[in-house]
Amino acid sequence: SVSKSAIITVSPAYRVDGQLTLTETPVKIDKLEQFYPAIYGDRIVWLDNRKGWGDIDIYMYDLSTSKETQISTTEPSHQLPPAIYGDSIVWADIPLVGIFTYNFFTSKETQISKNEISESSPDIYGDKVVWTDGRNGNGDIYLYDLSSHEETQITTNESNQNSPAIYNDRIIWVDSGNDLGNLESESNIYLYNLSNKKETQITFNGSRLLNPAIYGDRIIWKTDHTPNATIYMYNLSTHNETQITANASYGGGYAIYDDKIAWADYRDGNWDIYMYNFSTYKETRIT
Repeated sequence: SVSKSAIITVSPAYRVDGQLTLTETPVKIDKLEQFYPAIYGDRIVWLDNRKGWGDIDIYMYDLSTSKETQISTTEPSHQLPPAIYGDSIVWADIPLVGIFTYNFFTSKETQISKNEISESSPDIYGDKVVWTDGRNGNGDIYLYDLSSHEETQITTNESNQNSPAIYNDRIIWVDSGNDLGNLESESNIYLYNLSNKKETQITFNGSRLLNPAIYGDRIIWKTDHTPNATIYMYNLSTHNETQITANASYGGGYAIYDDKIAWADYRDGNWDIYMYNFSTYKETRIT
């Protein structure tokens, strides 16, 4: 038998009495795989292997029109997890070694960067796209402005910078030193402010840190300094670091928006989604 895969949306709402209620809606149910969803407004994008694992494409579903659209068109190809903001989607393509964007307003796909080594992990905010670029023999962070069509190299040192994320005028990334392939190597999170061109080191704990995300003044990441990964948060306003997950079974993906973090958790023997609210200091099981 073939198990089904699904993209699901969950809409939280608070009743008058303050209790959280949830409405779960299937967006895509299929016998093949849909994975790495991202959402902005009414649009959901994801990776889809309906054509086989050698041809992974990006699809989009519009919640307002109930319409599904294939976004990436290169055949065959293999796209990496997409990011979305406003009218633009960005992703990296493995065979073509490049960063691509798609604009909903113009219905146009554009390759904004290409080199012969590697480009990966793009993120977008407004008209600015950031990614990890290997053109200099190590991982550097680059930025491309979709309005001015200008490319800027953000990091210039010889260590490896990877997994960038951007919010407003702030870019964050993980600096993995010169030993990117060592799972036990020390890494730390850095921030670059586009307004004042200042770089700041955020963490100093000497652990292996992964996949940071940023929203407003809050930065989150997961760390492998325990047998299982743990989510931490750093507040740029208060300069306080907080451990978010305490359960030893955490190990999935996560996202942050406003005053909430959501993540995948294996504490009950299967993957569930949990949420933490910074305003109420309350953890809620979603699925």
